[in-house]
Amino acid sequence: KDDADRVDFLQKLWADHPDDYSTIARAVLARTDFWKQDLNAVPGLTDLLTEYLQEIDQKGMDSALQKTMD
Repeated sequence: KDDADRVDFLQKLWADHPDDYSTIARAVLARTDFWKQDLNAVPGLTDLLTEYLQEIDQKGMDSALQKTMD
């Protein structure tokens, strides 16, 4: 079960930036209260998450999972 505060954060973020996958990725990865560090500092992670969020949103989870196996 996900913490209600985290779910609310994610729902608001998607509602405020429905097609801005980069903003969503950066905001999620920046949450030090989630991850104990700003994960935007991990080289390439922000771009990769942005790409996968777009893939999931536009083509579905199956497509995104297949992409991880290529």
